[in-house]
Amino acid sequence: KDDEEDEASLGTGGAGGTVTAAAAATAAGVGDVGDWELNLRMLKTAARDVERLPNEVHIDCYCITLAPFKAYLEELMKRLREALAASLRKKALLERQAIDEFLAAGTSLLGLQATSVEEIGRAGQEARALVARLHEVPALRKRVEEKNRLLRQVAAATAGPVGTSSSSGNLAPVDLSGLSEHWDSFVSQLQAYDSNLEVQRQGLQVLLQKHIEDFKGTVVGFASRWQGIKPSNGPSGNPAVVMAQLDYAAQQLQEVKEEAEALYKVGAYVDSHTRRFSW
Repeated sequence: KDDEEDEASLGTGGAGGTVTAAAAATAAGVGDVGDWELNLRMLKTAARDVERLPNEVHIDCYCITLAPFKAYLEELMKRLREALAASLRKKALLERQAIDEFLAAGTSLLGLQATSVEEIGRAGQEARALVARLHEVPALRKRVEEKNRLLRQVAAATAGPVGTSSSSGNLAPVDLSGLSEHWDSFVSQLQAYDSNLEVQRQGLQVLLQKHIEDFKGTVVGFASRWQGIKPSNGPSGNPAVVMAQLDYAAQQLQEVKEEAEALYKVGAYVDSHTRRFSW
């Protein structure tokens, strides 16, 4: 009966819950593979210490069996080892997910068809941002591979008589198959995409210059109209008409400013040497 109670305490409540909480606290404090290796190595050392415990201890005329206690400790350490392995695999999955998200964002960018100067500029900026982050993917892949190596070691150490583990799902390495081909293809497409944007950018510079010349005409026309309506030598004419003309001129001026700012931004997108207009 005592043995049954001990086994029950290893269930979802009692010590089992304590092990889960301890594993969660340990996993929260680890980040590098070396941290997991250290914790698993400490568990292995503790398991050897438990193995050295005798099954029986004789005190005077009493014989005390330690087998249930040893089984209890072994089960606790087994659960803690499995919880650590699960947290290790979860971290590897998150890193693989980060790789997939990066490639998905890049593939989405490569699928866009820029049709204007603004779109080409934004696409070029996003492409350069992706290029600046290319080093992150090999680093993430290396970390996943290191965690996979440790997962295989844990699986081999906990394998049963037929070479299978009772928690094979938690110990299975994260799948990296096909990643190399996908990565090489993505990098090649990204390089070609940036070159194609450069060709489009050079072509649209001509169109931008035409827009600038047209805008200069707009500015000259506004200046001419302003010279004709601006008050001079004191008030004259119907005040209501004068105020209406001034309001209209102010609206036109705002539109001219907005067009100037838009052209300036477009020029920045295509690296054109446009200058900011002063008013």
